[in-house]
Amino acid sequence: MRATTVPRIRGVIVNHPPGPEDRPDKVREAGRREEEPVKIADIVHVPAGYRDAFNAVDRAWFIPPRMWVRENFSHGNDDDTDDDIAVDRDTDPELWERATYTDVPIVTQWDDGQTVWPDIGYLPTCSASAPSVVGTMLAALDPRPGDTVLEIGSGTGYNAAVLSEIVGDTGRVVTVEIDAALAGDARARLTRYPNVEVVTADGTGTPIGGEWDRVIATASVPPRTDTVLVGRPHSPRRRDPRPDAHRLEQRPAGAVRRR
Repeated sequence: MRATTVPRIRGVIVNHPPGPEDRPDKVREAGRREEEPVKIADIVHVPAGYRDAFNAVDRAWFIPPRMWVRENFSHGNDDDTDDDIAVDRDTDPELWERATYTDVPIVTQWDDGQTVWPDIGYLPTCSASAPSVVGTMLAALDPRPGDTVLEIGSGTGYNAAVLSEIVGDTGRVVTVEIDAALAGDARARLTRYPNVEVVTADGTGTPIGGEWDRVIATASVPPRTDTVLVGRPHSPRRRDPRPDAHRLEQRPAGAVRRR
């Protein structure tokens, strides 16, 4: 990452790329500590071979000013029974920073953007995965210097940035995002990574030309068209009080039972 001189906010030096409210010529700065960027691999366990790549990417650059996190995250808890809380960097920069540099997932969008901060939605549709989870997935992918990688699901762009550091200047990362707003934000954050291209497209059906050494999917897909899900799927972030709300039944299309 290229260091910049930035102002101090309540003792926290901040460094953040354009978001929906400050793009693209008004780059707000967020999430870097006064002394130096936090090296996430010194805090979280990641595969040894990728420590340098993780430490080269400041996670704060990819976390928007407003986000959601589990209420008890600071205690190392990530239980389904925990409530989500809305966090605003401008009003509570210490909490925002603490969440950013903890090994927890951070929700950045609910319900395809239909739920607006600070409300808590039903289904998280974009998040910055816990760094340890990112490391586990990359260990399974096994990217190497010089590889060409296709990623389905750009999200915040954090995963693509780590991949960029791994494959290096001789490699290339193409990341595909179906949500135009999310793709735009990820593209703005990734401008400092010249070997990364963000494509706005449906990764399940849009031909993406090229030959790939590695392919990774970090996105969800809709149910098969020949079956339907009866009942509401369990959301890991929002619990439905109905006793049978989380029961899924697979039935032939056209045989939907109404409640």
